[in-house]
Amino acid sequence: MAMATGAIVMNTAIPEATPQLPISWWLALAAATWVGMLDDLAPVGNSPRKKLAGQTAVAALVAAAGYAASPALLSLDGLEILRHPAWLVIGLGMGVLLMNAYNLVDNSNGACAGLGLLAATGILVMSLVGLSIASFGAEELTMVRRDTNLIRGWERAAHGSALLIGGLLAVLPFNYPRAKIFLGDAGSHLVGAVLTALTLALVSLSGQVLFVPILFAVPLADVVWVVALRLREKRPIMVGDREHLAHRIGRRFDSSARAVAVLWLACLCTSGLAVVVMWGTNTVARLGSVAATLVLVAVLYVLAADDRPRDVRHGASRDSSEA
Repeated sequence: MAMATGAIVMNTAIPEATPQLPISWWLALAAATWVGMLDDLAPVGNSPRKKLAGQTAVAALVAAAGYAASPALLSLDGLEILRHPAWLVIGLGMGVLLMNAYNLVDNSNGACAGLGLLAATGILVMSLVGLSIASFGAEELTMVRRDTNLIRGWERAAHGSALLIGGLLAVLPFNYPRAKIFLGDAGSHLVGAVLTALTLALVSLSGQVLFVPILFAVPLADVVWVVALRLREKRPIMVGDREHLAHRIGRRFDSSARAVAVLWLACLCTSGLAVVVMWGTNTVARLGSVAATLVLVAVLYVLAADDRPRDVRHGASRDSSEA
C-alpha cells in the first residue's frame, strides 16, 4: 500500500519528472502479493508443488517487469520477452530463488524488512550512479553510453527502488524490535519480486552480473545454511524450523534483535561491496569486494555454528580450563 500510494502521489504531483513504471511492474507485484497472501490464509506450503507453480508464474511476470525497465523494452511490447529465451530462464530462476530467500529470512522481527531495505538502497545507489554516467559522460565506461533510452531505464530502476525503500521504511518501525505488524508471506514475496525485477533491470542496463550474488549474499547464505542443515539431518526442506541464521545467532547473543542487527550490518556491507563491484574500475578493488563478501558470510556461519547462550559457553570454557 505504501509503495502504491507513493507512486500515485509522485506520478500525479510531478508526472513530467517522474518515470512512469510500466504496467507489468504492477501486475508482477500484485501477483506476488496474491501468491503470498494465499499462503498466509491457507498455507500452500503444505503443497510445495502448488507453491512453486505460483512462484514460477509470478517469476515470469517479474522477468517481464525487469525487461520493461531495460532500453530494449521501453515500448513494453508484451511479446518482446519471448525473443530472449535465455533471459527468460534467468528471470524465472532468479524470481523463484529471491522470493523463497526473502520468504525464508522472514523468520525474525525486522529481518526481511531490514535486509530488503538495505538491498534496495544498494540498487538505488547503483541506479543513480548509472544515471549520472549515462547523463553526464564518463565515456571511458563503455558499459554505459549516452543514450536517452538508457537514461530512461536507469530512472525507472531508481524510481522502483525508491518506492520499495519508502514502503519498507514505513513498515520497519512497527516490525522491529517488537512487532506490531508483520510482513507475512504476502510481504516477503512482494519484497523478493520487486528486488528481482530491479536486479534484472540493472543487469540489462549495465551488462554486469557479478554484483547480484554479492548484493543478496546474506539472504542467500541463510537459504544455503538452512537447506544444508535440513538435508544433513534428513528433514523435509519445506518444513520450517528455528535453525536459521537469525535464530542461531540470536540464541548465541541471547537476543533476537541483536541477531537481526548483525544480519543488517552484514547486508549493509554487501550492498556497498555490490556497488564497488558494479562500478569500480579497479580490478583489485572488485576482487577484494568478492573476497570480503565471502569473509562476511564465513563470519555469519561461525557465529551460527555454536548457538549456545553466552553464559553456557563461558561456563564451558571455565570448566575446561580448570580441568
